[in-house]
Amino acid sequence: MSKQDSGLWKRGVVLLILVGAISAAALFFVLRLPSVNPSAEKPMCNDIHKLTLATSFAPFPASVDWGLLYHMSKTEPSPKGWEIRYNAALALARKGNPDLPLDIMREMLDERRQKLNFTVCSRYLRQTEDEALARRTVYNALQAFMKWYKQPQTPKKFDAENAELEKKYNAELEQTYDAVAQLSQSSNQTIRTEAQKALKLIGRK
Repeated sequence: MSKQDSGLWKRGVVLLILVGAISAAALFFVLRLPSVNPSAEKPMCNDIHKLTLATSFAPFPASVDWGLLYHMSKTEPSPKGWEIRYNAALALARKGNPDLPLDIMREMLDERRQKLNFTVCSRYLRQTEDEALARRTVYNALQAFMKWYKQPQTPKKFDAENAELEKKYNAELEQTYDAVAQLSQSSNQTIRTEAQKALKLIGRK
């Protein structure tokens, strides 16, 4: 073996030992990490699932699992900033504001969506729902919507020139009533009872 080959071999051994030491240190650090406090856990595991999917897909589009992607689209939490939007919608509803965003209100009345919003992801990718917070959001939305409905400013009035706008608004209002009706079948008695009160108020059975 030449001196040059011997030098290369020694450098290779040193590099191998160095990499092994770094790997061992990293493994030790990971194993020593404390359990994640639930209050510090990040919402959802979907972002991790997306990353896994993105890195495991074969060349687009032949092997994309479109069924899985569709399922993921139906199991997403609300877009970021939903807490701010919800608080704003609740404030408008409680004041009887005629410009209440009904789409946000329907989102708040969606039990499934709220469970997703209040789902946390542990370090082991286990999802846990905080049903108490999810149901509190739905309950608060129900109460705020009833208060909004009782206000003299609602339902919103339109003049003859805004017939199309009024038609669209009434369709959204009906969809919101449907969301309330859906809650009247909730497995949670408190929400179910409150939804039945709301249905009686708006004249639905």
